[in-house]
Amino acid sequence: MLKRTYEVHNALADITALKDLQHDQATNAKLSQHFYTCIVLLRGRTLLGMGKINIESLKVLLTENTNVNGKSKSYASKQTVTKIGESGLALKHLELSFKRGGFEGLRVLLSELNSMGKPRDTRSKMIIENIAAYFENQKINAK
Repeated sequence: MLKRTYEVHNALADITALKDLQHDQATNAKLSQHFYTCIVLLRGRTLLGMGKINIESLKVLLTENTNVNGKSKSYASKQTVTKIGESGLALKHLELSFKRGGFEGLRVLLSELNSMGKPRDTRSKMIIENIAAYFENQKINAK
C-alpha cells in the first residue's frame, strides 16, 4: 500500500511501517472500508443471541396446518422461521402486527426494507398468507 519495502522480523521496522500506514490518508480510506466498529460487532453478537430466542418462539409456525386442498403442511418453513428470528423478530412481534393490521400488517413488517434495500424477511404473499393463517387459526381456537 505504501509502495515500499522494509525489513521483516524487525520490531522497529514493523512499528515504523505501521505508523506510516496509519498516517497515510489514502491507506486509511481503503482500510476503513473493511473494518467494523466495536458497537456494530457487539450489536451483531447481541442479535445473534436474540435470534436464537426469537427462533424458539417462532417454532410454533412449524406445526402442521391443513390447507384448502386438505393437504397438511407447516405454516412456515424452517428457513423462513430462522430468517425471521435472526432479523430480530419474535412471535410476539408478528402477533402484534397481525392484531393491528391483519395480513397487511404482517406484509408491511416482513417486507420492510433493510439497510441494503432488501426485504427484512420476505415479500412472498404465500408465506405471509400462511403466517396470517396461523394467527387466524389461533383466533378461531380461542373462541
